[in-house]
Amino acid sequence: MGTWRPTVTSLSRNSPDKLSRHASAAFQDHRITKSGSDRWVIKGPHGGQFWTEIVSLEGAKLFVHGDIDCVLFAYAGKHYGPEQKVRWIGNSSLDYAREKASIGTGHEVANDIDTDVAIWELYELLRDGAEYEDPSVLKNRDEIEDGISALKYGEHVDVVMHQLYQAGVDPEWIGSLGRVVSSRVAYAHAAVKRLAELLEEEKQKSGDKPVVLPSLDEVVATQPMAEVRPEVAAHFRWVRSDELKERGDDDGGQGVDGEGGGDSEGQATRTEEPST
Repeated sequence: MGTWRPTVTSLSRNSPDKLSRHASAAFQDHRITKSGSDRWVIKGPHGGQFWTEIVSLEGAKLFVHGDIDCVLFAYAGKHYGPEQKVRWIGNSSLDYAREKASIGTGHEVANDIDTDVAIWELYELLRDGAEYEDPSVLKNRDEIEDGISALKYGEHVDVVMHQLYQAGVDPEWIGSLGRVVSSRVAYAHAAVKRLAELLEEEKQKSGDKPVVLPSLDEVVATQPMAEVRPEVAAHFRWVRSDELKERGDDDGGQGVDGEGGGDSEGQATRTEEPST
């Protein structure tokens, strides 16, 4: 057996990390241009390149198509709504998305075959089989080496994989020989990931966050009552007298309208909860 090894460049050509980075870059400036209750269209600032429609389908599925190859992801949680399905894929790893695309679109679509990767994996199989003394590898060493030679001379990965199956190599070792995530899945995943980010941005802008009121100390120490926002003033009118007593700040139940308890600088005066 020769000393040939795939170059780093050839092995990384379809690496998940590299594909994911390129795909994410393609969608980084996309915005939502159309939306409905169960579908969204995202486009970049320079026209229709990589425009994508993401559609929530019945049966816990998410369909992605447009200026990229279509992919169907299946299956989400039974009770997931449209946005939950977007986050289901958008917040997942590429490997997980590949698995769900294999279920929804088919194994052949979700995976590409890379001969360089297959050759490398067979070299690794020889090494690991010897290290772990796997009988299916040790007794078929010659067949595995022949498979490596055949791949170098252009034989299809699936033909070599079938020959190794017949020779008795454990399918667990070679069941996904030469398989790498397909670019169509990487780009569909990146599109859904971008949509999930945009939906989260919209959620943050929609005012879902509760109003955070300043602390009692912050307002009393720094602001005259005249400058206190109405909602803050209302908050302090409902401060319970027992809370004030715990702080040692009981003002004897004086009001906030200047009837007593205020100082010469007009600082906010706290009051008991009004009786009902």
